[in-house]
Amino acid sequence: MDGSIANFLVKRLATACIASFFVAVPVVAHATSIEAADTVIVDAVEWAQPDLFADLNWTEIDAVCSGGTCGAGTLNGYDMGGWVWATLEEMNQLFNSYIGSNVMGPGPDIHFGIDTSASEAFFNDGWRSNVLYFSPYVIGLVADNATVAPNVTSRPCGFFGCSDVSRFSTEGATRGLLGADFPGAGWFYRSSVEIPIGSSMLLLLTALGALRFLNARN
Repeated sequence: MDGSIANFLVKRLATACIASFFVAVPVVAHATSIEAADTVIVDAVEWAQPDLFADLNWTEIDAVCSGGTCGAGTLNGYDMGGWVWATLEEMNQLFNSYIGSNVMGPGPDIHFGIDTSASEAFFNDGWRSNVLYFSPYVIGLVADNATVAPNVTSRPCGFFGCSDVSRFSTEGATRGLLGADFPGAGWFYRSSVEIPIGSSMLLLLTALGALRFLNARN
């Protein structure tokens, strides 16, 4: 390959690498990235723990993630760039993946398992409870229906005691005897693979070094 052409291609690649660095590392002032310790991976999709968004109502979340796609804003100080606020049907799909069949949906739905195995699998994946209840309980809001709050619990309780079953619901919140106020939360996911900051910095430095070398030769 001709030297000038090779140099041109190297410069193009180096320039692209530098540009990708600035695209891959968006800057949101005073924002905290959601770390792996605060997420759960389900079928190659990364979900944020709903308790990160405690005390936020539907209107407050919608201001940042209107229509489901989150902009460059923050929720509770967390950078929401690249995150998607889940829809009702996406929550039905998530819950069906634990139930083991497509029993939930379309639309608001509820499913009681014959035992607690499905909800135990859910919580064993690392989902954190965000409601003070007799057993683990997680709940959050969705983007396309402000009247429902998909939730999961083991051993749901009522006036006649607790049942040893799983409950997955995409209907309104149900908390049995407690009747506690909704804690404020949301269901968010992202499926894209982000470039780690360390890897991005190495890519940038390599590209800058290549340009400097070529400029020195010329």
